Amino acid sequence: MCNYEDYIWSEPTEPHVLDVNTAAVAGTVTMGIGYAQLEEFCAAVNIPRMSEKTYINRRESLVDDFQKTAMESMKMAGEVEKQLAIERNDIINGIPYITVVADGSWMKRSYGSAYDSSSGVGAIIGYYTRKVHRYPKQILLAMRHGGRTRCPGTKA
Repeated sequence: MCNYEDYIWSEPTEPHVLDVNTAAVAGTVTMGIGYAQLEEFCAAVNIPRMSEKTYINRRESLVDDFQKTAMESMKMAGEVEKQLAIERNDIINGIPYITVVADGSWMKRSYGSAYDSSSGVGAIIGYYTRKVHRYPKQILLAMRHGGRTRCPGTKA
């Protein structure tokens, strides 16, 4: 006919665009659901589902990326708070001190012997920048070992 030829890609070719499987897994992670719910959703909208093995592999990779990005963001926020502390001359013995606001929550469960959940949530936020400064896993260690002056694995 017109002798026109072109390539049509079924997946994005740009490295910053997620493929459909990775995007679906990212959605499940951010919503707090898992493979079974994704499987049900795919059935409801009549689209083929990915295998559970593919889901697990993509999820592990995404969670690692989420954690790396969160740590980078928190380190940058800490540097900004540090610089602001230096500008305000909030320094003791050569160490810039930053003001933070901290809060957390520990759920109680109605089963088991101690009635404690093994999970909780917490945040340490810079007072001046309003940016998150601590990764929840570290906060939960501190909460779980409440009453002590340091967390396990730290020197001091």
